[in-house]
Amino acid sequence: MRREIKDIDQKQLAELGAIVGKSSSEDGIHASAIAGLHCIKLSAPHLQLPSVYQPCVCVIVQGTKQVLLEDEIYRYAPPQFLAVSVDLPLLGQVTEASAAKPYLCLAIDIDPRTIADLISQSGDASWSRGETSRGLFIGDLDAAMLDSTLRLARLLETPRDIPALAPLALREFHYRLLSSPYGAAI
Repeated sequence: MRREIKDIDQKQLAELGAIVGKSSSEDGIHASAIAGLHCIKLSAPHLQLPSVYQPCVCVIVQGTKQVLLEDEIYRYAPPQFLAVSVDLPLLGQVTEASAAKPYLCLAIDIDPRTIADLISQSGDASWSRGETSRGLFIGDLDAAMLDSTLRLARLLETPRDIPALAPLALREFHYRLLSSPYGAAI
């Protein structure tokens, strides 16, 4: 059962979906002009596919998906994201998608150097405190993370801005991730 997030701007989520859809002309995983940013589109549910996920955040924009880690099932749908903080072998399965309303996802690689730099610059040790958790979790997208993700995705529509602004937008995304309740897990 999906929990509704009150502070999510549905127009922003729809705009993010439109950008991911435009950047994915056909089904599959599509590299973008921004290194470490991939747009994913699937027009139908599919069988479980084994894959090794590298550290990333998968912001789901439309549809639903589940991943299996051993006997545990992690289901997510908008406005949620899947975060993988270490390389993990997973079984992934899109469970809700259609040609009219495909599964859309924006996958953003987690850069360990950016994470380390942000932690060292902040002097805030709280990011590294907390319970040791699994290298995989589902998080709720908050307004700040959605805004950061959307600004990053908008750069795909203005390619000449990518060299100057993408590094800043990626850094902000990492900062928002670390500043979220999930920072210690990252």
